[in-house]
Amino acid sequence: MIAPALAAQLPTVDGAAQARAAWRRAAQSQRAGLPDSAWRDVQRAADAFAVQPAYEEGRARYAALRGDTVTLVRSLNRLARLEAGEAITRDTGVRALAARHRTVARTLRRLEAALAPPAPRGRVFAESRDTVFFPEGLDVDASTGRVYVAGVRSRQVAVLASGQLTPLIAPEQVVAPVLGVRVDAVRNVLWVATGNVPLARRLGTADTMRAELLRVRLRDGVIEQRWRLGDGTGVPGELTVAASGDVFVTDAAKACVYRLRSGQESLEVTTHALVRSPQGIVVRDDGTVAWIADWSHGLLRWDLATGDVRRVTEPVGRTLVGIDGLRAYRGRLIGVQNGIAPSRIVDITLTADGTRAVAMRTIDRERPYPGDITVGTIIGDRFVFVASSQWPFFDDDGARVGARPLPGVVLREVRLRR
Repeated sequence: MIAPALAAQLPTVDGAAQARAAWRRAAQSQRAGLPDSAWRDVQRAADAFAVQPAYEEGRARYAALRGDTVTLVRSLNRLARLEAGEAITRDTGVRALAARHRTVARTLRRLEAALAPPAPRGRVFAESRDTVFFPEGLDVDASTGRVYVAGVRSRQVAVLASGQLTPLIAPEQVVAPVLGVRVDAVRNVLWVATGNVPLARRLGTADTMRAELLRVRLRDGVIEQRWRLGDGTGVPGELTVAASGDVFVTDAAKACVYRLRSGQESLEVTTHALVRSPQGIVVRDDGTVAWIADWSHGLLRWDLATGDVRRVTEPVGRTLVGIDGLRAYRGRLIGVQNGIAPSRIVDITLTADGTRAVAMRTIDRERPYPGDITVGTIIGDRFVFVASSQWPFFDDDGARVGARPLPGVVLREVRLRR
């Protein structure tokens, strides 16, 4: 028997799964030279999971190929509301129809306006010319102002100050890419998550790299304790520390969340049908609720007492999928939404019970950022985030892609509305 709470969420889970299946069928039909079949499945995918812009982009592209201006205009309007669809604005088929049809041209301009950077725009907070470091995780010690950056290629946590990266942990102690870092100033601890990523195989560490949670002494970078995450082959996303001292680590590769309760030695593992690609995680101050940014399914509300996980509903016409980093600020959530194009920083207002997002506002969007934007941290009334993660410069096997020079470490900041 399915529990009522889970049963209420199954349409969302099923809708996402149906969309993925339809999308795969469309690709197969296209390769087989069956355009009508592909078109039907593209539309099924877009309708089944309307908050995923990639499917709507596909519908717009197919509509343009078929000369279906009515469907194209409808798709362009939907993408404008979602503030997504950057590639569609450059699509030759779409632009060709816009040149011949005034309504298409007008709607395309509406989409382009929706994707423009907001005002006031953010700015660079700090940067380093180090192109080997490969920044990914970020946090700040509010008591000292020290900014800690996690490095994938460097396999290091460093303190960034005046354009210089000063390693915190002895190099021989870290044998895997560092993906996440979180300060617990109350307990003078730095929590670090490492992972098993293909890029490390090209660094000669394939035999020793593993997914781990490290407890590091803040004052001198000594690793006090290690916990293997699952079988050690996962790829942790974000981590957070609750007021109680409990540590939570998400793992997108294993579709789970690890929890280390304060004072305990063993990790708890939570899985759920909705948890498919968990990234950022925030725990409410009273420790009763956590919000998980699931890259595939959107923002999830996790009741830590009952274990109930449910999807947070979006404002009409907006989407919460594709969020990576997540932080709390004055009762709101600040998210790094890099799973849709163009990437942006969003400010999310929730209902009192945290089950619905009643407002979303884009507060930073550059075109383009130096690299991927990933995670950020709150410094006073500013959100500071990594803007130059190097994932786009390497393929899934860790081989270099393209001829563009690698970016250094660039952190951007955007002012938050109080």
